[in-house]
Amino acid sequence: MSERPFDFRKPPPDELIRKAGAWLTESCRLAAPVWAKLLPFKTELVAGPPEVIPAGLALPRFGTSVVGLTINVDSFDTLLAAVPRQLLLAILAGLMNESPTTLPADRELTNLESTLCEYFVRELLIPSLQVAWPLPNPLRLSVGPTGLVGQLWRLPATEPLLVSEITLKTPFGDHGFHLLLPKSEWLEALAAPVATRVQSQSPTNRRLIETLVGEMNVDLAVVLGTADLTLFDLVRLRTGDLVMLNQKVDDPLEATVGGTKKFRVWPGARGSRQAVQVFAHEPTPDDPRLGAEGTA
Repeated sequence: MSERPFDFRKPPPDELIRKAGAWLTESCRLAAPVWAKLLPFKTELVAGPPEVIPAGLALPRFGTSVVGLTINVDSFDTLLAAVPRQLLLAILAGLMNESPTTLPADRELTNLESTLCEYFVRELLIPSLQVAWPLPNPLRLSVGPTGLVGQLWRLPATEPLLVSEITLKTPFGDHGFHLLLPKSEWLEALAAPVATRVQSQSPTNRRLIETLVGEMNVDLAVVLGTADLTLFDLVRLRTGDLVMLNQKVDDPLEATVGGTKKFRVWPGARGSRQAVQVFAHEPTPDDPRLGAEGTA
């Protein structure tokens, strides 16, 4: 019997599991100082080896006492954290500067705790997953809805999922939650072979690509300022409260393109619309102008 030819366009499953496991392990390592900064008790995260499990077997494991926290991936896919509600209540208590010595009794989340779930995902889960992502193309993650796992994800029973248990070591014991990742193109890219050569482009194709790229829309963002607030101060904010920003009125603002600092600008208006005037280019680390003012 002849052997089936190997399809090099599809990564071998064991390689994908290995690469995904390495990514999650590094993410847990990077998360430790962030969790230590935002929680009043010591924590350590340990990623278990991922398993490939059909959705029909994986999802029924998580009943009504498990909270599903979805994370959007590039606005077209989602991954999901399945956190036992008692563990989630303990983490949310920590975000409110409480230090539980045992897991709290299981109960429904209050409105404040439900609101804090978004903060938990945005500040404690997403940053380390993004920074640990090993590929050149960044992983763009954002907070998705919260609810029961079975209601958030309705997948075909045969849909393969990568499931990894994250153990959270705390003063009130070791407790686990699960990350569920769909075997989508963005995840399988972890195990895709690295291209060994680049095909040459004809001058015509190159000009066409340059023209198309030159006409692409990009987002220019200008932040008015930032402020450091405790979570306690944040939840007490009301209409009319004054928040002091870490920005002097006689200093230009930073303008970013695609998340990268590009210009310094002055805010203003033109007619009935807000506008900014470019004051200086933001020098790159290897720019000879670094440390000097450069006018645009």
